[in-house]
Amino acid sequence: MQKENYALVDLLHLSFIIRDSLEYCHDPLEIKENAFEQRTKFYKNLLEKEHFIAKFLVNNPNENGKKYYDDLLKYFENIYDKEFYVLYHNHKVEPDKKLEFLEETVKNFQVVNDIMNGFVEMNKKNNVLNDSVYECIVSNENFFRVIFTLILFNEIVKEDQNYKTTLQQTRNPESYENKYILNLLRGYMGAYHFNKERYRYDEKEIKDLFDEVFSVFQKLDGSIKVSSDEEIKLAKDRALYRISQAIRTYENKWRDAYKKLLDEMKNDSNNNKPA
Repeated sequence: MQKENYALVDLLHLSFIIRDSLEYCHDPLEIKENAFEQRTKFYKNLLEKEHFIAKFLVNNPNENGKKYYDDLLKYFENIYDKEFYVLYHNHKVEPDKKLEFLEETVKNFQVVNDIMNGFVEMNKKNNVLNDSVYECIVSNENFFRVIFTLILFNEIVKEDQNYKTTLQQTRNPESYENKYILNLLRGYMGAYHFNKERYRYDEKEIKDLFDEVFSVFQKLDGSIKVSSDEEIKLAKDRALYRISQAIRTYENKWRDAYKKLLDEMKNDSNNNKPA
């Protein structure tokens, strides 16, 4: 593997930590033992000041580079060094900060993804882009998009039910409780649209999934009329099943692509590795 691709590998690893941080706000997932500590060490190594990523961003003539670096550092510190987003006793995101955490996660994932894409285009132009690196970049984004969709789907369905229950109890759309839940729903919907619109590839299964999930949201808010509560329940169950299937599919594709990349790096000649 030509040495120009190792910068992409480092950015990929940073992207993996962002993606895997979604575990902290997805209730059914069990966190692997020591995973939190390992991710803490890994992000610090990747963002330390003498590492390629820090040098590239801080010394970049693009004035946004330094801001991107500072934002990434703050994001990781707020998870792994400060008990700001994640409660350390159970490694779960504090409920009141879940929306902010998800917004920051998708934003920082996108920043790293955009930087990777710049290197991809440059390596393509110079005819040095490694196929296994590119395959891993694509499979990682696909995997992230469906995990993020699952978490947003669950949150929006939950908060929609909370809103309807609270509205029934208060009979006042202007109450503090109803306004608070509506703001949460708007925030989650904004994150859903950001995740969908920034998707870079043309995987039909993922694009169809985005559309099916959005149709459920439209049925929940009345944009699409339904004949019964049972129709909504069936639509939610069908979408959730489809998301779950997609997660299995794209996790396996990512694992296969990453294993292929690791094997290639392991067998790489020392002459090709960066100094």
